[in-house]
Amino acid sequence: MRSATFVAWAASLVGLAAAGQFPATSISAGLSGAVEVRDATLPPYTIVGTGVPKPLTDKPGNPQDGRKWALGVAYGNCLACHKLPAPEEQFHGEIGPDLAGVGGRLPEDAIRLRIIDPKRTNPATPMPSFYKIDGLHRVAAAWVGKTILSAQQVEDVVAYLKSLR
Repeated sequence: MRSATFVAWAASLVGLAAAGQFPATSISAGLSGAVEVRDATLPPYTIVGTGVPKPLTDKPGNPQDGRKWALGVAYGNCLACHKLPAPEEQFHGEIGPDLAGVGGRLPEDAIRLRIIDPKRTNPATPMPSFYKIDGLHRVAAAWVGKTILSAQQVEDVVAYLKSLR
């Protein structure tokens, strides 16, 4: 996102929050200092600006595993909404942005936050939170109290997306 476009986007979010159209806490992390997030039984993590700078695990993410989680229907299922550099896959979504080159467009911490809880950066996104338990709506019974991806899977997907330059 170009800086002028980002500034206009951020200003529109502040206006929406001031008008009470979504909770200010949804964007507080993106527009202020560090915010520690505590979600049910998950280990806490800290949002700084528009990202989560520290990995969720001590083990580095594996991009090959991350590709598997991103493309897998039972896991990330990113192809449902996004195009990815995966020519062997027949159907690619068009709802979300094309993820080819995302590793060159976004820093690692921003990618991590978009996977953990994308509504922190875009409250109107249809993208699910992949590492969140609290504050969700219309959750299937089988998923209540569970994350879509584990902390390690999140780090693997971050490594995969960061490799897409």
